[in-house]
Amino acid sequence: MAEKIRRTSEKIFVGDKFMSRLEDLIKNYNVKNFHAAFEIGKIYQEENNFEAAIDWFKKFIHSANISQVEIGDGLTQIGEIYFYGQGTEQNYPKAARYFLKAVKHYDKAASENDGRAYYYLGTIYYFGYCGEVNIVQAVKYLKKSVTLGNEFAMHRLAGIYLDEKISSVSEKEIVELLERTADWDILGMMYINGKFGYNPIKAAKYFQKAADKGDVESAWQLAELFKQNKFLSAHQSDNLDGGN
Repeated sequence: MAEKIRRTSEKIFVGDKFMSRLEDLIKNYNVKNFHAAFEIGKIYQEENNFEAAIDWFKKFIHSANISQVEIGDGLTQIGEIYFYGQGTEQNYPKAARYFLKAVKHYDKAASENDGRAYYYLGTIYYFGYCGEVNIVQAVKYLKKSVTLGNEFAMHRLAGIYLDEKISSVSEKEIVELLERTADWDILGMMYINGKFGYNPIKAAKYFQKAADKGDVESAWQLAELFKQNKFLSAHQSDNLDGGN
């Protein structure tokens, strides 16, 4: 059930069809199907009626017989509205309060979730949206989000490792994060700008992957590498197809 209510509602609600679906969900809620409140909130959020969305998410998190993870999901939805300023003023401190409440419920449940609350908290601490920048707290929450499979957190954490020059982080850790998000172009640049030393063979390997996905800039970088390093052609078959 938790997985069901967390999925994105289909965007098929237009005109009478929208009203009919909404009325059905409200009827379900009125007969004590409290999970309907979450779906109603999602519909209002997608239709840009954020005040109504918040009201329904609040009804959901105060409902009986819902799990800790589901409460966390409802709190995360409200936090997102304040984080992005959807239909209201952007309010990072208010968003952070909802995210902190959400992670408490997630941690209490010791159960899987989509990691969004941890990702947003990591972002808030990294940019200092609620006051001072706190890299330690940012990394803590982003790491938790990464363990839950959140790709935004993987990308953000890799960026922090690259930008902040955290000495305890290895090349292997950064590469693994960027490989999981398929950021081949960033990996290619990493090996030509000297982050871990100049390595045209590794750079070419990643630019090739990015070029295969249609990245024009990476294709250009790859061509430049072959111009500047004639020996690359000898390694192409061994290294560009997955070698180290």
